[in-house]
Amino acid sequence: GPGGVQADVAVRGADYNGTLVLVDGEPVNDPQTNHHALDLDVPVDAIERIEVLYGAASALYGSEAVGGVVNVVTRGADLGASRARLTGRWVRGSFSLDEGGVGVAVRLADAVAVSVDGERSESSGFRDDREHSTKSVRATVRVETPLGPVTLAGGGASRAFGAFGFYGTRFPNQKEQTLTRTLRLSGELDLGRGWSLAPSASVREHRDDFVLERSDPAFYRNLHETERSSLRLVARRPLLGGTLAAGAEAGRDTIDSTSLGARERSRSAAFVELGRPFSTAAPSRGGFRAGARVDRHEGFGTRLSPQLGAWVALGRGLRARASAGTAFRVPTFTELHYVDPQTVGNPDLRPERSRSVEAGLAWEAGAATVDAVVFHRRGTDLVDFVRSSREEPYRATNLRTVDTLGLEASVSLDPSRVALGPLER
Repeated sequence: GPGGVQADVAVRGADYNGTLVLVDGEPVNDPQTNHHALDLDVPVDAIERIEVLYGAASALYGSEAVGGVVNVVTRGADLGASRARLTGRWVRGSFSLDEGGVGVAVRLADAVAVSVDGERSESSGFRDDREHSTKSVRATVRVETPLGPVTLAGGGASRAFGAFGFYGTRFPNQKEQTLTRTLRLSGELDLGRGWSLAPSASVREHRDDFVLERSDPAFYRNLHETERSSLRLVARRPLLGGTLAAGAEAGRDTIDSTSLGARERSRSAAFVELGRPFSTAAPSRGGFRAGARVDRHEGFGTRLSPQLGAWVALGRGLRARASAGTAFRVPTFTELHYVDPQTVGNPDLRPERSRSVEAGLAWEAGAATVDAVVFHRRGTDLVDFVRSSREEPYRATNLRTVDTLGLEASVSLDPSRVALGPLER
């Protein structure tokens, strides 16, 4: 729906299940269902930028990073040289649309800054059963220490909306309410002698109240409450003319649901990555990046995800690149255990697996950049809900193989690099 009421994101045909969403580098995909991956507690005006990493990235981030990764980077309380920041926005539109947001950040002391951002949106909807009411707020405290900044960030968001036909057409008049809460403590610490350390601890709670037939809520109603907690430590240092990164993480996913029951599972991982130029004497001529990650998910065993990429300058602004890697995705609690009149889960599902390769060319000519890449992904055991007749419910099933072949091309222009004549200068 519009305005982030509910949305799915897909990269390179991997749909919402195979696209990992991060907020400030922290995974926020929901263990109940990845339909809630963009159920963020980040007001639009609190966003600094959005980064997109295309291709398999399980070697860096683990489960869900099949088609790509989307990282939402917030402004937080990083004021740079400023003492304060104030933003505001108000919108009126069709179908009784009324929304707005406000944000304030201020430096309380030379080493301490805080920020608070909030927004709300309401609309009667463009048709029956498509109304919405959303609210979100996010606060950040940033403390500059002798080793580097330490940040405490947290927020909450509520969404209530008519969900006509969102999850099937047999009972289209659906309704949903969600509540998201997050808290994260992180640091970017310089330990000296080239070493840097990035520790973080986070927790994300999500509540989903779903009514299958809003005219008769008692007919079928689901209430799911999930929690995702994580501890992470990443260290970096220069090595062999490049940069070595190594890290480890651990976490737990839990759910308490009227239809899925009370369930939990643990996860842990360790990874290493090295990036360096082919020649330290001429780093602009090309380089490579190699990495590997080992993930362990309770009930699904251990997975190794390697990745290798390289680029080389061909001259006259032309650059070639290629990469290969593997990815995987652990089924959600919904795919494993959900049951309703039109959908049935499967506790015997296997994790999705895929292998990806790509090759591309980029050409820079002044302010213009032309980029093209061809990619191929072979997926095994991909999960989908299928049925053999209209009388049967949809059942979660592992598909044998799914091949995805694609071509991406883009042309961009950087106005700041446009050459100006003598008069304009």
